[in-house]
Amino acid sequence: MTNNTQINETWLKASVLGSSWAASEIVLGSFLHNLRIPFSGNILTAIGLIILISASYKWKNKGLFWKSGLICAIMKSMSPSAVIFGPMIAIFAEALFLEISTKILGRNILGFFVGASIAMSWVLVQRISNFIIFYGFNIVELYSNLMQFAEKQLHTSFNMVWAPIVFLLIINVLTGLIAVFFGIKVGKAVANKPLQLTQTINLKNNVLNQKIETINNFGYSLYWLIFTFLVILTSFLLISYTHWYIWFISTPLLITIWTFRYKNAIRQILRPKFWLFFGIISLLTAYIFTKMQSNPKSLEEAFFIGMQMNFRAAIIVVGFSVIGKELYNPRIRNFFNRTAFKNLPFALETAFETLPIVIENLPDIKHIIKNPISTFQILFAVSDYRLNELLKKKYNSKIYILKGEIDEGKTSFLLAFSDFLKAKHYSTNGFVSKRILLNTKTVGYSIYSLKTQEKEQFLTINENNLTNKIGKFYILPKGLEKGESILKTINPKEIVIIDEIGKLELNEKGWYKQFNDIVENSQNTVIISVRNKFVEDVKLKWNLSENNIFDVSTTTHTKLLESILGAV
Repeated sequence: MTNNTQINETWLKASVLGSSWAASEIVLGSFLHNLRIPFSGNILTAIGLIILISASYKWKNKGLFWKSGLICAIMKSMSPSAVIFGPMIAIFAEALFLEISTKILGRNILGFFVGASIAMSWVLVQRISNFIIFYGFNIVELYSNLMQFAEKQLHTSFNMVWAPIVFLLIINVLTGLIAVFFGIKVGKAVANKPLQLTQTINLKNNVLNQKIETINNFGYSLYWLIFTFLVILTSFLLISYTHWYIWFISTPLLITIWTFRYKNAIRQILRPKFWLFFGIISLLTAYIFTKMQSNPKSLEEAFFIGMQMNFRAAIIVVGFSVIGKELYNPRIRNFFNRTAFKNLPFALETAFETLPIVIENLPDIKHIIKNPISTFQILFAVSDYRLNELLKKKYNSKIYILKGEIDEGKTSFLLAFSDFLKAKHYSTNGFVSKRILLNTKTVGYSIYSLKTQEKEQFLTINENNLTNKIGKFYILPKGLEKGESILKTINPKEIVIIDEIGKLELNEKGWYKQFNDIVENSQNTVIISVRNKFVEDVKLKWNLSENNIFDVSTTTHTKLLESILGAV
């Protein structure tokens, strides 16, 4: 089987959801923590839960929650926050709790509420655990003695040891309930009446439309990937702990170095408008932060605090694009191809590319405060639009349908088209179904290999103790195995022809498994023949493009080949 160079749909959705969640953690999280807003962790957890719950009303994929949490947690590792591993664990645990709860209780109010309550409570549990890890069990004894002293001072017999914890747990459960309420409300809104994206977001020159370079045209390097991770972390330390002139020089220098190596990967996010947005938000945040301190700083100090945040933002966004590019490295993909997380590097690359898009299209603070429901609708609209763009890249350019009625010439067209391709030195594989005639009567069909010219009977009109049947024909096991073996030996650069995909495959029988593997796990161009009555069902089941459907009665070999070459 070919190497896995395609990400499956669940991981695609997880990448865009995880990116939206990470955007709130990075942008809003820094804002809340810098302003010392109480229960900042709970607010961020609630936002993540709302994003996941609302998305589940339109995206029903199993495993979507925990995969989105994993993506967000890994992206959180590049946050400018000084402490990242605790939040990373918390993010993944919260998503996992929601996944487990909804798997047991269902994706309904009860499943969401139980999962959200546990996820919200995990913030408190993890904080207590951290205290114990940092200070040992002596902190537990100190806390108990302090509560007992309070009981004596207040002359109460009420056990106050558990009172603060119970009180905080109640707050967490109530916050979880609020998150579920908002999540369901947003979910129903996006499912029943999706937001018109073009009314809210200017898509002109959007990075969604940028073309991804062919993988083999870039010189990937694990050393550059490691260097980028280290230099991002070093830059955060320089910005936080050194004099301003050091990071004023080092940050632009680093971005310049990245620009020379990753021109196409980052040029879209280096536009002045993008950085103007970050500059305004950073300076505004610095101003509020300094005014709320007991000892207000000068305007000059406030300016440098804002520039610090702005430079951090530059490192994050450009660094993410660089990391996303290097994660295409074949050595990394091949490693994950041998594990249960074979789609993870592709999901991360997609999430890193998506993050600047989400941040760029976030509404302003005034809109977020006044219209929180609308804000989440916008977030999902951006995610949905991004997903559709990714699905087009995933499916549309490589799967072609040749449609027609029975006896209209689909098989003859494909057989001749295979010879046409070979004459132009294109490598082909797959099979066609040749009719078996007896005195002008069709008595069966044979599988004919386009690569080896071998034949094996697949369908017969005679029963012969056979049980599997399609229409009036019985399925011969050897013929079925022959078709399967052909599709299992596809090479990466071959154009694949399959005659035909229909009722069996729609019911996940016949060649379903092999065809589905080719669709999800390869870059092969595939031409399939489909009867007219099955075309719409096949298109919907595999998310195929209307533009890639050709009628056998009107198309030509040259026209079909030109469409394939144009897409490639």
